Amino acid sequence: YNKPTNFAFSLYKNNQCLEKCPENYFARQNNIRSECVLNCSENEYTNTIDKKCVKCNSACTKCVNNANICLSCEKNYYLYINDCLQICPDGYFGDNSSQICQKCNINCKTCAQNNKCLTCEENFYILDEICYKKCSNGEVRNLKNKICEKNCEYDQYPDLNRQCQVCSENCKACFGKSTNCTTCNSSQALIFNFNSTEGECSNCE
Repeated sequence: YNKPTNFAFSLYKNNQCLEKCPENYFARQNNIRSECVLNCSENEYTNTIDKKCVKCNSACTKCVNNANICLSCEKNYYLYINDCLQICPDGYFGDNSSQICQKCNINCKTCAQNNKCLTCEENFYILDEICYKKCSNGEVRNLKNKICEKNCEYDQYPDLNRQCQVCSENCKACFGKSTNCTTCNSSQALIFNFNSTEGECSNCE
């Protein structure tokens, strides 16, 4: 009776084979035998109705009440609402230290391990891995404080996203792009090259 082949019986103390485990014991089954145990393993949950130890699903290291209600996950899986996922849903990222899907920063649609935005929610745009609300028509975003304003500062210009960008150091003011000067420093003259529509600041001779 050391290795019973009929799993309708469970091995108990002193190699006894029982149809039913005693009170407070649970039947655990593996490929070799079924046995009566006081406590189920960490990767099993206790089925109190059938008095059995049942394995968690393959991605869970701990589960409760059901094989698919996970409390913790295997390596390379992340816990999300009692489920173990290899890829977290939009709005969350997989934190390797806790193995939990953590919420992205506000307004991120997707983000990376370090909680930096990769894509943004609708009506937001990404800048330096942070999502900012798009400015209203006629407004631009200040480069320094990220606030929407009517105009960029004098040495800045609005790009296609209405984000203020700094003019080239050769320009005192510019338009459309950093190198298209509209105003120069006092020691320079504004020149328009025949081969280009851009203004250029050149030192006075």
